[in-house]
Amino acid sequence: MFNFFPVTLDSFHQVAEVLSPSKTRLSISGWFYGEPFHRPSPYIEPEPPLLPPLQNISVDDWVNPVYFKPNVQAKIRKRFEKNSEAQLHFFLKPEKYDQVCFALESADTRWALQGPANKRRFQAGTTVGSGILKECVDVLSSEAMFGLLAKLTGMNLAEDRSIAQAAVSDEANSDREASASNTATGGSRNEDEVVCVGAGDEGEGDSDEEEDSGEESDNDDDDGEEDVLLGNPMCQSSVRHWSPGCYTLMHDLESRPSAMALDAQLFFKADDWEPECGGFTCYVAKGEEDELLSVQPTTNSLALVCRDEDTMRFVKYVNHISSRKAEESSKDGGATTAAAAAAAAAAAVDGGEEDDDAPGDGSNFYDIAMIYVE
Repeated sequence: MFNFFPVTLDSFHQVAEVLSPSKTRLSISGWFYGEPFHRPSPYIEPEPPLLPPLQNISVDDWVNPVYFKPNVQAKIRKRFEKNSEAQLHFFLKPEKYDQVCFALESADTRWALQGPANKRRFQAGTTVGSGILKECVDVLSSEAMFGLLAKLTGMNLAEDRSIAQAAVSDEANSDREASASNTATGGSRNEDEVVCVGAGDEGEGDSDEEEDSGEESDNDDDDGEEDVLLGNPMCQSSVRHWSPGCYTLMHDLESRPSAMALDAQLFFKADDWEPECGGFTCYVAKGEEDELLSVQPTTNSLALVCRDEDTMRFVKYVNHISSRKAEESSKDGGATTAAAAAAAAAAAVDGGEEDDDAPGDGSNFYDIAMIYVE
């Protein structure tokens, strides 16, 4: 079969995914060029606004108490300063995590398809509202969270010293450590299981523990009062729904920070998500082909990555394998809840009207993506 079509300034085309497990597709593609014509300057999208941290919001009721322990903070910070990344498992308290999951799948949460197709395709929450979902975004945008992240990463995310030290006050630490063993991370889990630092550690704890054991013993005695760099931090947030057909692409006009930035992704409903399904975030140095690192969606984990202006990123296409695995899970006895069914219907709605181009149903996950700028 010989297919041909004109390419215009506002047209997009995409090769469909091969669904057959036994067939392959071979093709020869190319272009026939005509007379040159004037191309207008590319459209530059407006920058999403960067906002200052929110005040008078506590993180104590939301964040796993183990992340306030000075020795745990020192361990994470050492890993982050060495590798520019860390993935913190069981980050939210379980009751808060469950409430946010319910809100994400509620029919009250509306989603809108994001484009254009040559840059991105995913659903973004448009009606976060005033409930638990907004509370979660506000907590992640709060000055207390900025202070906690400054302690965990060593980045310049604190406006003043009181904010930087607020997350690790002696009085708060004693209360949090007392309740840490009673969190729904199981109480019986040790810190290495809860604090799975490293995007690729798969539950094995800190890979640097043995080789740096001498240094770590010093960190365990850290009182959490080391100096923290001060700055004028800002942030932006987005609530996203990823399902088959979703992706983002690297492009020349991609917004990149002029200084160091901290990417943070908090994942929801990503149980047993596998890399072969796509959906992971790849980081690549500008002008290079090999990836620097990738972040896998992991339920109730906060993935932290330090990024500079020469680092680009994209989310790998979520393919049909995720839908197939969802069907297999359903046949094995899994059932779709009423809330999930309502969410599937709502995911195809934008402003009350059905969206035929919305990403397909199937296995999916959500994230709250934050960018913190020094």
